[in-house]
Amino acid sequence: MNFRLLDNPAAQPPGPQQLQMSGPVTRYPATAGITSPPVLIEKREPDYTPEARQAKYQGPVVLYVVIGADGAARNIRVLRSLGLGIDEKAIEAVQQWRWRPAYKDGQPVETIATIEVSFRLP
Repeated sequence: MNFRLLDNPAAQPPGPQQLQMSGPVTRYPATAGITSPPVLIEKREPDYTPEARQAKYQGPVVLYVVIGADGAARNIRVLRSLGLGIDEKAIEAVQQWRWRPAYKDGQPVETIATIEVSFRLP
């Protein structure tokens, strides 16, 4: 699982052509003044749907996520889809993840992130 903060926290979800999946967060939105990024503290692995398992679907689902000041993920939207119910399984899993929120001036703040949820069969 990789996630990356967007350059402009007030921006709408980027189109797939704007995504850069280069690994963990390496820079923060300069205009937001964030002093520490969100940190994943509790993760639930997503389930496969029977249809996706039978079709041997693998790959990433990319999600737009708002990580609230309370550490909960919300306003989740699919930016890159796999289909066969896998997108919904990725959303269900990420909704259960918990984060230590981003901080600005010592206060927890809402942050926008893209999250890549990878589906791999054993």
